[in-house]
Amino acid sequence: MAKVLLAVDGSDANVRATRRFLQLAKTLRDVEVVALSVQAKPRIYGEIAVYVTEEKAAATAHEMADRALQAAEELLQRESVRFTRQIVLGETAESIVREAVERQCWMIVMGSHGLSAVPQLVLGSVTTRVLQLATIPVLVIPPGPANVDSLGPEPEGEVNILVAVDGSESALHAVDAMSPRLWWFKRSPRIHLLTVESRTPLDVAIAGMVSADAIRAHQQTNAEAALNEARARLRAAGHNVVEHVAIGDPAREIDRVAKSRHCDLIVMGTRGRGAVAGLVLGSTATKVLHLAAVPVLLVPKGNLQ
Repeated sequence: MAKVLLAVDGSDANVRATRRFLQLAKTLRDVEVVALSVQAKPRIYGEIAVYVTEEKAAATAHEMADRALQAAEELLQRESVRFTRQIVLGETAESIVREAVERQCWMIVMGSHGLSAVPQLVLGSVTTRVLQLATIPVLVIPPGPANVDSLGPEPEGEVNILVAVDGSESALHAVDAMSPRLWWFKRSPRIHLLTVESRTPLDVAIAGMVSADAIRAHQQTNAEAALNEARARLRAAGHNVVEHVAIGDPAREIDRVAKSRHCDLIVMGTRGRGAVAGLVLGSTATKVLHLAAVPVLLVPKGNLQ
């Protein structure tokens, strides 16, 4: 059973993201949702304490959280998805991660932007913080068109999932995390295993002095090394794997292949081979989140559940 924590804040973007998640959930055998709304814990001090007690402020916060949950609950009930509701007062991102772990959820589901996000940013501040703290996968859902206010029927065709790998431990960890959960789908999904090589290999110091054939051979060697272990692990688990090798900017090629193959989901590690220590996300993951039109499952390098 797929048990997930759905972060809810009542915003229009969050409601659209919830619809998109439920559309994807139609392809799963069984899903249980913990719908969580977090409100800041009231801080009463100074002159205001004369007029507002902590109990009254907390009750108001609970009312706000309850209103935030209403739209998500209506959608969940309409789609007959089993769920529980939870209201927490505290720090938003920290509470989301803690509740997901305590309730033994396999992943956190949230929109790329929430109630107070700046549209021009790749991610809202809460989503960014959750990705920094999470030790379980996080499904980041772009809000989608504002004029879509209903869910379509259950998809009849094959589910297509793009898994981006680069040979790094982070990429293989994402493969290991996702592989056993692929059996959650009602129909065996097609896995598009993709690796992307740079146009000019970084370790070729003087590209102009190297033949095109030599560069292609170098790229092919690197691509095979990146695909080899991921391919072996997925096929050993009995999954349907189609391989792709692309040349160019990794994030743009991931987005292009996902669109051209009509993928429903992109799966990748949070940081690849060239990630800078200390960053929440690697540059490729960040750019994919900016470009992608479909949900992106980001798998941090942590303990598998």
